[in-house]
Amino acid sequence: MILACGLSIPLVLFELLPPRGVFASLRIGLLINDQVVNRRRPSFFFPHLPRHARSVYIGSMQRKDSSLPAALPADFLNRLELILAPDDLAHVLASFHKTPPVTLRVNTLKFSLRQACDELNAAGFLLKPFAGIPDAFILTQGSLRDLEKTPVFEQGGLYVQGLSSMLPVLALDPQPGEAILDMAAAPGSKTTQMAVKMQNSGTIVANELSRARFFKLKANLAWQGICNTDVKLGPGEMLGRRYPEKFDRVLLDAPCSGEGRFHCQEPGSFSTWKASKLKGLASRQKSLFYAGWHALKPGGVMVYATCTYAPEENEAILDWAFEKFGDAMEWMPVDFAFKNLRPGLAGWKGKPFDPRAQQGIRVLPDPCMEGFFFAKILK
Repeated sequence: MILACGLSIPLVLFELLPPRGVFASLRIGLLINDQVVNRRRPSFFFPHLPRHARSVYIGSMQRKDSSLPAALPADFLNRLELILAPDDLAHVLASFHKTPPVTLRVNTLKFSLRQACDELNAAGFLLKPFAGIPDAFILTQGSLRDLEKTPVFEQGGLYVQGLSSMLPVLALDPQPGEAILDMAAAPGSKTTQMAVKMQNSGTIVANELSRARFFKLKANLAWQGICNTDVKLGPGEMLGRRYPEKFDRVLLDAPCSGEGRFHCQEPGSFSTWKASKLKGLASRQKSLFYAGWHALKPGGVMVYATCTYAPEENEAILDWAFEKFGDAMEWMPVDFAFKNLRPGLAGWKGKPFDPRAQQGIRVLPDPCMEGFFFAKILK
């Protein structure tokens, strides 16, 4: 049975052998040039999903050709069906084979918006401003490879960064003259975004555990002309003891499973994913949250963020934090008008979360953004 797809993706065949969950043991045949590749007789029709979700491309389970996309883990797909509403599920599944556009920020420490756009336009590039995120643009004409050769880029006037990745800094809203902690900073996307917003004043302590990523962070800061940042190498779990109640704002862009960045054409993006690893990731995220909370001044603001869909790494961390810190934690609203934002989950696998955890924000992928999660908290 060939299912027509209303999205701009290949037609596919679905089969479930045997059904252990909606996506368990999924087999797919691609319809390419009117020929079905890996064709097998389908046995399951996904009756409970919307029609457009049934035909969403997931990935070829048998890669006989390296040009064919790889299969996403069946356990991951089963979990997504429990996490997302059916209509949202369709769009998320489609996102796994769509390449997002090149998005970037103009570094206004180096170039004004007008100057950067004029120079790039003269070189044959077109940038479209992205509404709702200051200094953010979508590259609509020209390639990233050629963009990287321009004087504007080489001089640090641009920083290529996903739009979803910019939202936690907008939520944190660091101000000139403040003391900021960036707990897991490399490669420096959010660190440089904060420094620009702070006009290179105040102080950012940017911490990184990995030595290789530490030096990449330092190189990016130098390239972008950032001079208000003190870079530290070491475990983020120690920052609460090292800097007790020192910072006005804390950003914890936590190391996570990265599910929001999975792509079927990039098997390396999900080749190491296992549901069994989520418990270990959540344990480290709690330790980092605990340290960040103790490094935050009373009256300070903390933003917790991940690029994953896993409730264990998102709402469950907030649920734990509310139990741990109680009334010392207070939610702060985030006024973003993007249509791809959803509230946090009320619970997971039969366990209800603290109702305040639902005020975390899930960012669903759309034509310009990738999957993300963040929450803003007042101490």
